[in-house]
Amino acid sequence: EAGVVDRAMATTTASAKLFNQIAGANGTGSYSVEAWVAPANVTQTGPARIVSYSNDTANRNFTLGQAVYSYDFRNRSSTTGVNGTPSASTPNADEKLKAQLQHVVATYGPNGKRKIYVDGQDTSATEAQNYGDLSTWSNAYRFVVGNEVTNDRAFQGTVKLVAVYKKELSVVEVQQNYNSGFGKKV
Repeated sequence: EAGVVDRAMATTTASAKLFNQIAGANGTGSYSVEAWVAPANVTQTGPARIVSYSNDTANRNFTLGQAVYSYDFRNRSSTTGVNGTPSASTPNADEKLKAQLQHVVATYGPNGKRKIYVDGQDTSATEAQNYGDLSTWSNAYRFVVGNEVTNDRAFQGTVKLVAVYKKELSVVEVQQNYNSGFGKKV
């Protein structure tokens, strides 16, 4: 369809600001990715990229994506692969991902653990083990919304808002943001 934008992508220079705030020498070592999204369906795989800070389909600092009924969160660390795997994912059987407007927050804490919240609720995607630190992140990657840098992992749906925080949001902060809603005046 003419005029449809399938991704929004920053330059590597602009994206390096994320690196500096999160994984750089004076970075926090933790972060959160928040999005208001409306998946078009529950059949997308890949995972389809909602938001990513990556170089291509196999090298990333982080990705929040869709894999059928699951939200998938990949984070590159000192103990994961360059693709950020193994992923933290919402349990597929729980079907947390729905084809409707949802609030999704993925967090990486200073303890090296990832969590995923959907509509203000912890999804039990919390990891029991420590997934290292962010010392292996690259400042040469690009921040992209709605697809992969290589333009071959399109997210089908609508991305209403994306925010990246240089800290692990607490459950109270996640619920506050969810309760504020999208597009409401508070």
